Amino acid sequence: MTVQNQDLQSIQASAVKVRRREIFARWRVHILRLCVLGLASYGLLYFAYKFNRPWPGSNDYYDNYYFMYLSPLDLNASPAPYVLRQLSAIATHLVLITHLYVPDHEAIAVPGRDPHVLFAAMLTNWICLLLAAWLAGLIAEEELGQRNAVVALAAGFLCLLAFQTPFFVISGLTEGVSWFLLGAGFLAYLRRSNGWLLLVLILSIVQRESILIVLGVIAACDLMIEREGRRFKVQTLVEAIVCFGIYFLIRRLGVHGSEHQTHVTAMLASLRDLRPAKIFASQMVLTQSTAILFFAAALSGRRGTHLKRVWVPCLLVAMVAMDCVGVAAGIVNNLSRVLAILVPILAGFTAVGLWQQRQRLE
Repeated sequence: MTVQNQDLQSIQASAVKVRRREIFARWRVHILRLCVLGLASYGLLYFAYKFNRPWPGSNDYYDNYYFMYLSPLDLNASPAPYVLRQLSAIATHLVLITHLYVPDHEAIAVPGRDPHVLFAAMLTNWICLLLAAWLAGLIAEEELGQRNAVVALAAGFLCLLAFQTPFFVISGLTEGVSWFLLGAGFLAYLRRSNGWLLLVLILSIVQRESILIVLGVIAACDLMIEREGRRFKVQTLVEAIVCFGIYFLIRRLGVHGSEHQTHVTAMLASLRDLRPAKIFASQMVLTQSTAILFFAAALSGRRGTHLKRVWVPCLLVAMVAMDCVGVAAGIVNNLSRVLAILVPILAGFTAVGLWQQRQRLE
């Protein structure tokens, strides 16, 4: 009996060692990917910070987000909807209190605004952009159904090289955290991980309502196209609706600002009063480089592929829904930034589409 117990303990110890080596090897791959993406993209951070000038959305930073970054969780720091971007405020404040700062003597000084805050916001968004690019690779591998470092890195690079990256993401705004959060939520959706997905939906209430809309629309469209996993899709749709309802009530009853965005009559009036078609062309087409690549790669693939049959209509409807929300909210000039939140998902699927095209040609 003693010999048998010793053999059993030895086998268990060996199994634990093998499991630890497997976990280490798995995470080592992801760490290496993050290192590659970081080395490839830190020039974007340098460029955006070194040559920063007032950029589209800079008024949002100087007038609203700046005060939130200094005082996170203070609901009086800024009006709605800005004050509800609390995850970005907390993350940027944590970076700010580390006193990390690179002086930029060529930047235009804004009276009354500490440049340390802008650097902290840019650094926070860049870190979250890296994580979003890494998640784009995981989304690609999940759709492909196998590990593939080439496809994963291609997805990451497509995310980093999106048209909006140097303008809206690596900036004083909140896009980096929002991109990361949507990427995490969509990966959880692909993996049918309801717990993680619910956590993302809850966090989105205090970060970006667009995430709730995108995930809810995708779940609804996916449910209509494929009945497989019906219970999970219905549950996701219901959770997204409930979380958006909570966000809406907070906007109506809790915090004030931009009240026209929460009144149905004002939103319908905005939808009727459309701006010139040129604005839509520039905001919805010319700046959507990743979306153009995705649709080109997916639609030119084989007939009946999962990418073409399911994700093309789902993401197209999600983009239309986001356009309608942007127009209804009266932010037509920011439609490019509104649609850009889909970039991590689009980048992952674009890499899959290009890989499938390569295999088809071979």
